[in-house]
Amino acid sequence: MKKLLVTLFLFAVNLFAAFSTPAQSANPQFKVLAFYSTKTEADHVMFSDGALKYFADLAAKDNFIFDSTTNWDDLNDAALAKYQIVMWLNDEPSKPEQKRAFQNYIEHGGGWYGFHVSAYNDKDSNWPWFVNFLGGGVFAMNDWPPLPAKLIVDDKSHPVTAGVPQLLWRPQMSGTSGNRARVSTKTCACLSRSIHPTIRWASKIF
Repeated sequence: MKKLLVTLFLFAVNLFAAFSTPAQSANPQFKVLAFYSTKTEADHVMFSDGALKYFADLAAKDNFIFDSTTNWDDLNDAALAKYQIVMWLNDEPSKPEQKRAFQNYIEHGGGWYGFHVSAYNDKDSNWPWFVNFLGGGVFAMNDWPPLPAKLIVDDKSHPVTAGVPQLLWRPQMSGTSGNRARVSTKTCACLSRSIHPTIRWASKIF
């Protein structure tokens, strides 16, 4: 099975510029499909609005296709087959068929960027595969208002952390998970352990 590096960003818009490279040809390097919701918390809508503009501008600059939709029913086998990367900006799938399509996409080599609340799961989520996909973490609590966060890169040699400085400070709303065994994940970067646990990782399974 093709190896997939899966990266979880809770503050990715601040860091994604580190991965920018100049366009090298007239042909798009890859295609991205971003899912988001407008009927959610106001701050989550504001986040997706900013992210959509940011990635649309980045796509034009760095030669990739960036499509977006609020129709989560597009999370199906036929639609996903056209894209190399799927993003969830501020929500997650709610229907069993959407979840099955996403699982199939990942298990066959698809790439995923999950932002902020898109990685939310708790005891009532009823999606064991996704919990395992995230390394076994289940949401426990979060901070509000956002607090300064110290990010430490543990593994500079991993492709996931390419171009990211060794140490970063960011204003950050962070969540805490319980029961994080990390059996299926490799920690590449984390918030200072005096603040919060892992936020950036790579899957060992996919």
